Amino acid sequence: MIFSIVFLEEWMKLTAKHFRFLRSDVDWTSIPAIFVNMRFFEKVLVVARVQFYVIYLIFQWILQTLLKLFRECNGTAKIPNGKIRVYSIIWRYKLDPEEIAKREDFVLISGYFDSIELLENSHWIIYTIEKDYVLFVLLPEPIFSYNISKYPFMFVPMYEKALAVAEVKHTDFFYLGQRFANDSKVETVFYTNTARCGSTLLGKMLNRPGISVCYGEPPSLTVLSIALGENLMNEAEIKDLLRASVHCMQAHLPTGVLCILKTQSFDARLVPLCENIPNLKHIFMFRKKALLSVEKVVRREQFLYSIMLKLYNYCPYLSWYFGTLIAGEGKWVRSLRPQNMRLVGLSYIVLKFIYWNRPVTTAHVFPSYSLRTFGLIYFQDTTLIHKALAAIILASPMSQYEKNKKMYCHPIIWYNDVVNHTENVLTSLFNEALAAIILASPMSQYEKNKKMYCHPIIWYNDVVNHTENVLTSLFNELHIPVSCLEDAMKCKNSDSQEGSFLSRQNLEHIKLAPITSNDRIMFREYTRKMEVPDEIFETD
Repeated sequence: MIFSIVFLEEWMKLTAKHFRFLRSDVDWTSIPAIFVNMRFFEKVLVVARVQFYVIYLIFQWILQTLLKLFRECNGTAKIPNGKIRVYSIIWRYKLDPEEIAKREDFVLISGYFDSIELLENSHWIIYTIEKDYVLFVLLPEPIFSYNISKYPFMFVPMYEKALAVAEVKHTDFFYLGQRFANDSKVETVFYTNTARCGSTLLGKMLNRPGISVCYGEPPSLTVLSIALGENLMNEAEIKDLLRASVHCMQAHLPTGVLCILKTQSFDARLVPLCENIPNLKHIFMFRKKALLSVEKVVRREQFLYSIMLKLYNYCPYLSWYFGTLIAGEGKWVRSLRPQNMRLVGLSYIVLKFIYWNRPVTTAHVFPSYSLRTFGLIYFQDTTLIHKALAAIILASPMSQYEKNKKMYCHPIIWYNDVVNHTENVLTSLFNEALAAIILASPMSQYEKNKKMYCHPIIWYNDVVNHTENVLTSLFNELHIPVSCLEDAMKCKNSDSQEGSFLSRQNLEHIKLAPITSNDRIMFREYTRKMEVPDEIFETD
């Protein structure tokens, strides 16, 4: 029911914006323009993708239920101690390439028992972690082949290139992790960072063949971070799973080769749980004046994630079935409440209803509507005023607004913008806030746990402008030979995320509104509540 409401809302938006030609007072010669409106068809494709994903999830549920019943009948429902269940992959599908790894990414069939020793092969790697099981995937090449120099986000080839899936119980997973820990004494760096701070660039600089291996955003760590933030598992359980996951990532590297785990931005909350992991160091990277860059990432799949965010606000539990990426900063979103997306969406429908149903005969008498709810004013910039009474009715709200504009939380909202750029008007109330949370959250975690870090904050500007000094300091701390400096500095010559969904080429077309004085007020409130420095939200 909840999902149907969200979807109905989105379809009403699409219909209101792009099928106004159904009204009798619209010029029918403008109809062909609708069919070249690429943004409209992009949204239609997004809605179709989500609808297809719903069907896909239903199919998955039916298939898995039948397989469970079959296993119950033949006595193979439980995995014996010391064994794993191996599945064949017949199909794979994800709603978005950035979405967090989960079992439903693959359609799995058959399933036979094998020894847990099979997972000691270097081609098996952790894909995702569930409440009772850990899923590994079999890859065509050894784990260390999927380093950050080849794949900025290792979860992409893990999904695309997986040949089979193995399921193992937590108890056996802990045993496997301990075996890896006993066999390998590899030093490891837990590399946390904020979004859009050049962390992939630095990761490539730290990835030196034969000396160190850097993995870009291992999905197992991200799953544990979300489980911690959303209270899906208790802290003690996550600690044990985190320790075993780190040991599995260290596996298959020769002694003396440094293992670097570059995480997603919200994985910084895992740092205090790493206290008992031996041979582990922490470094942290941040970028000043990165807010607008982060907002571009937020807007990358703006329409898709506006649906997912609304669904998350309606019912977080239901939204987890579709994906958990939007829950990455769920704690801060719930705490700071940057914008009630449900109210925004419903107000969208109300405004569209007013626009569609305004009588043509009275359009010149009452050409404006005002909306003061939550300190907003909605005004139509029109000059169709022929009567004194109409002029008074039109101008009176603006007169009051001019006297009290300091009390409003947002710049004036113009009628034409609401009708022609509705999505931009409404999402601008939310995107800056969400981007600010994503940017500042890792710094908030760093400030709480800075004693655990072995090096001062690594700033993006220093990496770009004072590369040799930064790398020399880091290499000395992490025991990487200084002779690697020259090759490492060559990484600056190209986009570190080239070819990925977050490359500069894929984000450069996204246009952003300037930061307003009201945004500054909101940012000051965020710095107070998140306990981060004021300069976090500075922009050029």
